[in-house]
Amino acid sequence: MILTAPTGSAADNINGNTYHTSLGMSIGKRVNPKAPQRVQRLWAKKTILIIDEISMVDLKTLSDINNRCKIARALSADSPDLFGGLPAVIFMGDFYQFPPVKGLPLWQEPRQGKDDEFAGFHIWRRFTNVIILDEQMRQASDLRFQDLLRRTRKGQLTRADLDLLNSKVIPADGSFHMDSVVSVVKLNSLRHRLNHLAMIQFARRRNQRIYLFPAHHTRLPSMQQFHVETIFEQQDEGINVPSQGLLLYTPGMPCMILANISSSAGLVNGCRGIATGVIMEPNSKTCPLSLTLLVKVPDCMQ
Repeated sequence: MILTAPTGSAADNINGNTYHTSLGMSIGKRVNPKAPQRVQRLWAKKTILIIDEISMVDLKTLSDINNRCKIARALSADSPDLFGGLPAVIFMGDFYQFPPVKGLPLWQEPRQGKDDEFAGFHIWRRFTNVIILDEQMRQASDLRFQDLLRRTRKGQLTRADLDLLNSKVIPADGSFHMDSVVSVVKLNSLRHRLNHLAMIQFARRRNQRIYLFPAHHTRLPSMQQFHVETIFEQQDEGINVPSQGLLLYTPGMPCMILANISSSAGLVNGCRGIATGVIMEPNSKTCPLSLTLLVKVPDCMQ
């Protein structure tokens, strides 16, 4: 059996890998017509493919997964065997949840002239054995919250639900530790400000300094050099600086990984850890001073 999911976090939750890793699929790159030996060995004796969070898979990607399964199982891409002839393919997910980042969801009609979308649509319609799980297990001990989630899922929230949510709003209390919770916000500018406030509070509570590491930019228009104060402001504006302008560090601060480094080791986008140190490497190949942030991630192999 091979357990896969569209994202590193979802794959980590089921102790699997992204289907990109399992099938040797590259994101935004030219498709390799031959699977790497690692992928061929992985699929040599597999009989069951499971894809979790199927709502995030779009029509074109489903077609790509089908073709890559054929290649991984040493068949040609034009073979009529669905998913390389695997005896069982299981999709799991909830279409009330996240839609695809790009492309059309599996239930939507494909667009004219998009052959990959039509192929994915016809593959999706081949899945006719459906099991619907309708018993809520995760919030089984909190019936009030469970009912609220059920109404939220269907867009049927009531005034009582709104009052309940507002009753959980965190008060403006200076004793509340911002670094102890995860905040979900819409704008990057607000995310940066909350991170700054949480770090200041964290460092002040521990009587520690905050160290500022401004980036050295070489691709700015007219080779303009920014002062630290300007970079601090630019960070909130996003695209005006081609990369992160400023790294703030204090020992022991909470961190979050923003890329899939190793799904098998649990080092995926969204994984949290603790910053334990900084290594500065002068005269590196890429810039006058290269900086490496050391992060300890619990419950990981690395």
